[in-house]
Amino acid sequence: MKSDFEITLTLCGKKFTVGRGGDFRLLYASGLEAADYKLAVVDECAFDGGYIAGARFGPRKITLELEPAGDAEASRAALISALSPKNAGTLLVTRKGVTRKISFVPASVEFEQQNLFAPPRIKLNLVCPDPFFSDPEETTVEFHKTVPLLTFPFNSMRGAGIASGIWRISDTAKIYNTGDTDIGIVCTIKAVGGTVINPKIELAGTGFVKLYAVLEDGDKVQINTRRGEKSILLNGEKRFIFDRRSVFFQLPPGENIITVSADAGITYANASFSYLLRYNGI
Repeated sequence: MKSDFEITLTLCGKKFTVGRGGDFRLLYASGLEAADYKLAVVDECAFDGGYIAGARFGPRKITLELEPAGDAEASRAALISALSPKNAGTLLVTRKGVTRKISFVPASVEFEQQNLFAPPRIKLNLVCPDPFFSDPEETTVEFHKTVPLLTFPFNSMRGAGIASGIWRISDTAKIYNTGDTDIGIVCTIKAVGGTVINPKIELAGTGFVKLYAVLEDGDKVQINTRRGEKSILLNGEKRFIFDRRSVFFQLPPGENIITVSADAGITYANASFSYLLRYNGI
């Protein structure tokens, strides 16, 4: 029977399962629901009270209290071997069928054992520099669709019989950001069958990223707009080939429309983008 609540810690290539039938039992957890808020409050000079000069989420602090299950000594030794503030890890949390992940760095660990015959109580304090949880896997959207050409038996009604068609490049795609905060995307454009000149991606009403590059058949460019990862990779090499007016945009919660275009050769552009939704907690 699968547990309604399960945690998997991945650190130094090792996985530790916390939950029913896992390596550890969970005794206590905090910090999974929401990160700390950071408010900058400035006093008014001539009036009562003050005003909020800035508001943001601070790094998330997660505390887990565990007890080894099964081979307690082996689980304890393996965890000690993996813990180090120099190694970042990943926390995968499943709650009532919903799974989200977050990266962390071990901040401190405490072992408490009443006697040699009792299982140790382990308190892990984790710090997550990026306070938001995300989907466990990337979602990918392709900028192409099938265009029906004819049907069998032949008729004039689209959708009847057996359809035959071709792939056609579509210049727009929609994404519904159902998460709790802005997200960046990773857009990949590959030239297939021809040359693409100066490709561009644009978020309606926000801004665009335009490249000054000629993509020959087989060339691939990757545009990453995620905070902390913003970059342009041309055939795997980092390049500074974007228009100075470019904005490495973020997609706010709600509906977003992304357009792919080029100065020439857009029909040869095989484009897609991937994203991870981000959440305040789980």
